[in-house]
Amino acid sequence: MTTERMDSHPGPGAPAEDGAAGRRQADLDVERMLLGVTDLAPPLGTGPAQAELRLLHANLALERARRSDLVRPDLIAALEAAIAARRGGTPASLPPPPPEPATVADEARAVVEDAQAVVDGERDALDRLLTERILARESIDALATELAVLDEAGRIMMVNRAWRAFALENDPGRRDFVGESYLAACITHGDAELEGGPDGFAAGLRELIAGSRDHVEYEYPCHSPTEQRWFLARGARFESDGATRVVVTHENITARRRSEERHRQIAQTLQESLMPPALPAPAGLELAARYRAQGEGHDVGGDFYDVFPEGDGWLLVIGDVCGKGPEAAAVTAEARWTIRALSDPGASPAGLLRVVNRSLVGRARRDLTFLTAAVARVTADRAGARVACARAGHPVPLVVRASGDVEEVDGRGGLLGVFDDVRFDDAEVHLGPGDALVLFTDGITEARRGDEELGAAGVRAALTGAGGLAAQDLARRLEDAAVAFADGPLHDDLAIVVVRASLQDPDAPADAVVG
Repeated sequence: MTTERMDSHPGPGAPAEDGAAGRRQADLDVERMLLGVTDLAPPLGTGPAQAELRLLHANLALERARRSDLVRPDLIAALEAAIAARRGGTPASLPPPPPEPATVADEARAVVEDAQAVVDGERDALDRLLTERILARESIDALATELAVLDEAGRIMMVNRAWRAFALENDPGRRDFVGESYLAACITHGDAELEGGPDGFAAGLRELIAGSRDHVEYEYPCHSPTEQRWFLARGARFESDGATRVVVTHENITARRRSEERHRQIAQTLQESLMPPALPAPAGLELAARYRAQGEGHDVGGDFYDVFPEGDGWLLVIGDVCGKGPEAAAVTAEARWTIRALSDPGASPAGLLRVVNRSLVGRARRDLTFLTAAVARVTADRAGARVACARAGHPVPLVVRASGDVEEVDGRGGLLGVFDDVRFDDAEVHLGPGDALVLFTDGITEARRGDEELGAAGVRAALTGAGGLAAQDLARRLEDAAVAFADGPLHDDLAIVVVRASLQDPDAPADAVVG
């Protein structure tokens, strides 16, 4: 809106006056008229200002605009610049102003003349905001994930189409719960799993609303008459116009969970095929083994172990293939069965590793996969057991004496399947009654807590003083030490094999198999 310059004139019913007093009265009349016009003409946001740019009055529309987020700061700056420019000079296209000083009425008219830019800017901003909100709402409604927005008290303010469809399908009252407490609505109507105790979604959401955290997520089962479904609930906190808002989504992850479970079962079955189904119970010896997959066990790990008879003794094998998944499983199976096929009672463990290494290096597979291994031939006798051991890049086996002392069995050797001319050395040790040989993979030594690893020293500390424990108790003690040190999910698979010399007569028949 643009106004023409108005000459001073007496207000309605006021007598005409001459001189300075008359001009002051005319200015007051003009100001009074402008104030009345602006107050009667919302949504035009305007107000007259003094020469110092201090607003004398702002109508309701202008106050709303000033308090809301519809007027961009750059538009306010543009208005101030326009007023400043008018104070400093007039565009060349307009006639020069009269020489008398600017009055309040002149400044008021300047604001009104420049108010059109504010009005246009407000309308453009409002159009953009409405467009953005429409697009945002359409995008939210297009989501397959159920979504709700909560206020600072946890009440549902709005929901999307997926939420409403789920409510229509699953709630007897076919309600969308808008206006109700989110937690009360969900837990009352069948999602009690959301409560989940102190670590559940409900507890996390309360912390989210209180401002002590910014994000929470929780997987939970949702039972129905025909099937069990799984959902992933997520919550995120944000501020809007000075108020706390929380966005909650519920994603149906039933298909993903079923796929993961199927994948886990396949991985477990394949992993079990790479190890003996049960350990033998040879006369004079106790055998125990432990295996633990990393994380959820979705992938086949590279750790393996085996125990089988060889001549008058038993061959214990433990190994770790680089990598995970089908490729690692193929190399694991190849290594395990190659060791079985090439074992020879007349050869030392070091000799066996040399033959196995040449076979693996010459295989048709050229995927740069390598492995570490330790091989121990254990033969029971009346004084305990004789052990000959060799290793290929593997953690050093340990002997736990019945006294509780721990010793290393160090037979040196490089990785298997990499180079032809790798050297392997045998190490021999005798186990007295109650002494045990412990073999393990690097999933034990590399158990991590932050940047710190359990390491060889931690393994020795865990086994020191464990003399007299049965083989299965020694294996479990070492596994528990690694898990406790990690203080969370393990970063690698682990395998442990323990053989202990017992007081049993080695000539007694005891080739039964134990699980």
